[in-house]
Amino acid sequence: MATPPLVKLRPEQSAQLRFIYSGTGLPADRESLFWVNIQEVPPAPEENNILQFAIRTRLKLFYRPQGIATSLPKAVENLQWQQSANTLSFTNNSPLHITVINAEAIDNKGKIYPLKNFMLLPYSHHAVNIASMQRLHKMKYINDYGAVVDIPIKK
Repeated sequence: MATPPLVKLRPEQSAQLRFIYSGTGLPADRESLFWVNIQEVPPAPEENNILQFAIRTRLKLFYRPQGIATSLPKAVENLQWQQSANTLSFTNNSPLHITVINAEAIDNKGKIYPLKNFMLLPYSHHAVNIASMQRLHKMKYINDYGAVVDIPIKK
């Protein structure tokens, strides 16, 4: 539950949202992912011909149960991937979400092909289509603090 559900702010003012877990309904063996949507509602314009923007911000909120003994760097270290024909398959055997960004494939001539960003859910697989002459070149992940970290590629 988010509290307060609605906040009115004046210019230069800030507020805090609190998220309260009731203790039931979520799996104890893996992380849970929630999307927090924050919608700005600008004040009614006092003048005519005013351009206003209403911004929606979406944040990922992860709930990690206390019983999970692994860390995100350890989960990334154990991330598995393999290439077969035109598919690059990723396997996440951890109870954590892994957000992979800035992944690239490279072909025999050195041309780089950016791959779409994706999130591996706990205990899940994800497949990416690539040409048979391409191989995984580099990729990064987003850590618990929002920083982008390189994932070493074993060649």
